[in-house]
Amino acid sequence: SRLQQKNLAFALERLEKFDLRLVAASMLSAAELAAAGFDEALLRRLAEVSLGAPGLSELRDEVPEIAAQTLTHLVEAGEVPLRRFSTAALNALRNQAWAGGYVELRNAVRSLALGALEEEIAIDEVTRLLAPPPAAAQPLPLDLPLREAREAFERVYFEHHLQLEAGNMTRLAEKTGLERTHLYRKLKALGIAMGRKGEEQ
Repeated sequence: SRLQQKNLAFALERLEKFDLRLVAASMLSAAELAAAGFDEALLRRLAEVSLGAPGLSELRDEVPEIAAQTLTHLVEAGEVPLRRFSTAALNALRNQAWAGGYVELRNAVRSLALGALEEEIAIDEVTRLLAPPPAAAQPLPLDLPLREAREAFERVYFEHHLQLEAGNMTRLAEKTGLERTHLYRKLKALGIAMGRKGEEQ
């Protein structure tokens, strides 16, 4: 609220006097907060040093530890029965794209813990929960002129890999073997939306 913002600004002015530091976190960007009516001078003060939290796609090797820790917290909070992941199950979680980030991972861990019949959550339970729905066949039109047929193939190809990489343009460039600038031009020419909202491109 406006009153809380004034109180926060008041506190900011006195931090150095007491040798204190303030750390603030938000799900919204500074621009989104400003658009929502947050005081812009206060935002500038709060954002003097800012860090973006990495997405799970950038922390693939840490996903098993994050998932195991999440499960421990859920068990300790009494939200799920006592469960643990098998090594194979954790590896399966590591290989997931997690386009929905930490919230999607937490929901998956909770569902797996509630659905598991044994104390150890096995890989087949992870596979069953996270298996993508069977894709509908997308026949490529072969009766088009070569140029149009090639564009249709490229559109299906890039959309497929963009989905696999959860909109991560860096990994898409690596997978397709295209330089990023060329990749952006290609996706724009094909009319394909690029990246995730808020992703640094």
